[in-house]
Amino acid sequence: MADCKGKHKNSSKCSYSVYRCKACGNQGCHSLDTEGCTNQGFKGAPPVCKKCGKSGQNQKIP
Repeated sequence: MADCKGKHKNSSKCSYSVYRCKACGNQGCHSLDTEGCTNQGFKGAPPVCKKCGKSGQNQKIP
């Protein structure tokens, strides 16, 4: 499982899993916080892609 290489606002390392959007190919982690990580690709529940806005299209990258 791929670990996110981004950082949180407080500069701590982000350790969320990395996902790919099946609709547009965007990659990044998923956080419920709208700006939780510098490499965040998905937000909310259900996950919504921050690039194309599609819901439920996230696929975990092994």
